Amino acid sequence: MDSVIGYADFLRMIVALIFVLSLILLALFLARKYGKGWGFQHTPLTKRRLQIIESLPVGPKQRMMIVRRDDVEHVLVIGQETAVLVEKDISIADTDSAKVFRRPEIKATET
Repeated sequence: MDSVIGYADFLRMIVALIFVLSLILLALFLARKYGKGWGFQHTPLTKRRLQIIESLPVGPKQRMMIVRRDDVEHVLVIGQETAVLVEKDISIADTDSAKVFRRPEIKATET
């Protein structure tokens, strides 16, 4: 039995690989274009209604998160199998969350 692959066999494998990859790309294109109900939807960043503002670990498997939806913030504690709503309906006007993300100004001192 000869273990050497001939030129024709190698060419046949390359053509088959290109054919399979093109079928996968075609399926992905069709799913994005026509598959709106299948979870392939893409929402632009400017139109998203849900944001995770901040997330901090509070235990080995728990996180506390501030979630913003339509200009209203909610504080959640999320565990491995549970989620607890700590505070809800926090208006953005009540909290100045923009200050959280602003870097402190560093004033240069002259020497």
